[in-house]
Amino acid sequence: MTADVAIEPAGQFPSTIKPFTAMVAMVKFLINKEDTSQVFRVFDAIDGPQTERNFRRFEKLPEGKRIIEREIDLAPILRDRDRLARLPANTLGGAYYTFTQAEGLNADGLVYAEQAANVRTLQVEPARRRFISSGFQLHDIWHVLGGYGRDAVGEACVLAFSYGQLDIIGMDIFAKMMAVKEKLYYPKAPVFACLREARDIGRKAEWLVAQDWDALLDQ
Repeated sequence: MTADVAIEPAGQFPSTIKPFTAMVAMVKFLINKEDTSQVFRVFDAIDGPQTERNFRRFEKLPEGKRIIEREIDLAPILRDRDRLARLPANTLGGAYYTFTQAEGLNADGLVYAEQAANVRTLQVEPARRRFISSGFQLHDIWHVLGGYGRDAVGEACVLAFSYGQLDIIGMDIFAKMMAVKEKLYYPKAPVFACLREARDIGRKAEWLVAQDWDALLDQ
């Protein structure tokens, strides 16, 4: 990791890495795991270059180009609770609705946490903002697709799956931190095996950020 010395390219994801900022945010999150804003500070401090690479890949794919050209953002789609409530329970949208209702979640939770973190990614140009905002929304959808709960191991597995998809180091770090903590409580539990499986599934799956999620909700 290098120090923050380069000038940030206008409109792009952060090109500099701030390891000290990331360490402080990790400690704060360990003290208070409800402070989700610290997660975004970690991502912002160390994962900007990889997020930029992910966006460059995204904008070259047919679905990525369509999303950019039509200015599609997943968050408003997932805010349409009436539509989701009408979908059959065996559709992705129906299962997502049931999951979020049971857990008291909404599509704006992670967006608010990012805003509270006041991170550099809030300043990127509009297409990149929609890309990363939609990525945040996919977290709960991936809970549903993977069958992972919101207990600590379930959350760690979703992060491990996400790491397999996106190579975001911050996700890998948080997944392992949560796994270590659970292992201390339950020494015989196969926590790290679960993480490896989730990561491998993420790597083998199609690249899910470049999918038509609006259409997939009906399936």
